[in-house]
Amino acid sequence: SGIAYDRDEHTAGISAAGIAARLQDGQIVAISVPAPTNRFRANESAIVDALRSAAGELS
Repeated sequence: SGIAYDRDEHTAGISAAGIAARLQDGQIVAISVPAPTNRFRANESAIVDALRSAAGELS
């Protein structure tokens, strides 16, 4: 899927999704969006869509 998830693994009560992107100059960067787990679950689809969109804009 290209998305990495952290569901309460690093810190209890915090979840995150992240994606890597290659910039036009070849640099590889990562974007991560952490949130309280209850809000993350409620907004997971929107978070993933926003990550994919942002990665696409950077490429």
